[in-house]
Amino acid sequence: MNLHDFIIIGAGPVGIAIALLLNKLGYRVTCYEGRSEISNDILQSYPIGINSRTLNCLSLIDNELETEAKNTGFLVDYWKIFANTKMVASLPSNSVYGTTRGAINLLLYRKAVSNKIKIIFNSKLKSIDLKTKQLTFQNPVDNSEFTIDSSQARIIACDGYNSTVRKQLEGYNQFTSSIIPWNLEFRPMFSDINQTAPNLDFQSHYVINEIYAATVKFDNNYRWSVVTSVGDHSPPHLQQLLRSNDPSESNIKHLREYLSIRATNTVPLFPNDQPLKDFFYNRIFKGGIVKANRLNIDEWILFLGDSAHAVIPPTGEGINSGLEDAAVLYNLLDSSSDLTTIFDQYNRIRYKDVKSLVDLAIYLNNNFIVNKYERGSRLMFLILQTILKS
Repeated sequence: MNLHDFIIIGAGPVGIAIALLLNKLGYRVTCYEGRSEISNDILQSYPIGINSRTLNCLSLIDNELETEAKNTGFLVDYWKIFANTKMVASLPSNSVYGTTRGAINLLLYRKAVSNKIKIIFNSKLKSIDLKTKQLTFQNPVDNSEFTIDSSQARIIACDGYNSTVRKQLEGYNQFTSSIIPWNLEFRPMFSDINQTAPNLDFQSHYVINEIYAATVKFDNNYRWSVVTSVGDHSPPHLQQLLRSNDPSESNIKHLREYLSIRATNTVPLFPNDQPLKDFFYNRIFKGGIVKANRLNIDEWILFLGDSAHAVIPPTGEGINSGLEDAAVLYNLLDSSSDLTTIFDQYNRIRYKDVKSLVDLAIYLNNNFIVNKYERGSRLMFLILQTILKS
């Protein structure tokens, strides 16, 4: 190898997790990240549930990391699903921990720093020269560029659903992929610290029509995150309201009215208007489902996490399937006697599961229509049953 054994593109949870696992096996790793830092800004994150597959991956890195991850959130007792005002299902969990993507990312980053893994920030991949295998990166701050040679290294792409690596490789050696846009966009609002509501249990997660409500732990306290969803098929007045960046008195009033109709139990979480005002400044999460015809490009590039199989939030599979990817690759590297075909081995083992996950996401994306609340509730019931069995 030349400068690296492995080059990791992207320092999200999956990128840092596989960097830590490779480092544990003795490989040299360098990770390139377009952001300037890894932070746990609650306004830039969203609630997630981590299950046994995420916890298994973390324990492979370090047993203490699994415990620390559990402590970033709360053990989920139940998922409670409502259609209109009627609770149609209450599913016990007792194995899934509610936290945030940002909290897990920061936890992994701190572990990487302590293990002296090299992470180069402000380095957004711009292009790949397929002949020379040169990678060109750009600094988003000053637009400066630098190039590295990857011809003697393996690349692991963990750069998300909008992966630059995947786009650059489109059509190369018959590799094909597509992105199916989400039919819904998601936007959270956050309660004041330790705010309560009489009909909400802070250790339960709620699917109330098209709204998701869950607690997120933050600085040894908690806040409720109430996540709205809207799509092009939603009533025009809802599209205008939930996509607006204008915290006018009229919009705040209409947002409160919307919650009182669609998610009545969440209204007491917002006794004052400031969190509702902040909603109009919060990020709108958009995305797409990634479908690829394979997970590797020879023994040069491997796609993990969202770059290989981005799905949609209601599947509960984003971080869990991504960290499972990392664990599968680690176990292969740890046990295989033939490292010259390791990426092909991974593709053979993992592709079937990935395809099934993507097929589920596409089905859900096509059928979870905001106006069809009862249909959506039934789908959520089936999905959560599947998650709890996994």
